[in-house]
Amino acid sequence: MASPALGPIYRNLADIMKNTAAEITKEVDKLRRKIRARLPKKMGDRFDTEWKNASNTKGRRRAAAKVLAKVITAIEDSGEAVNPDFAGAESELLTLIDMLRTLEDMENAGKHFDDMAKAYGS
Repeated sequence: MASPALGPIYRNLADIMKNTAAEITKEVDKLRRKIRARLPKKMGDRFDTEWKNASNTKGRRRAAAKVLAKVITAIEDSGEAVNPDFAGAESELLTLIDMLRTLEDMENAGKHFDDMAKAYGS
């Protein structure tokens, strides 16, 4: 394949990755709001603060992991296998972390293909 044809292909791939990342971001936001509603006020406020202070996807994933650790600790401290205060929050936080990993991968792939498109003149 000739090099001039690669630029538009890489540009197309970059656009696909960016569009996919945008859709994943919408779903991440929906899930984050759902998790926030399940958490006690103080823990939810702290989650919101850390989420807003995060400058990128990796920082948001770190914020979700911190809240997950607090939820697990709260469940263990209560001595109950299933704590009604945190019903579903643990599994949803794990899902959110996985979605944020996927989002980060899509963002990295989009940047990579964007750089390749620029390198090939598109």
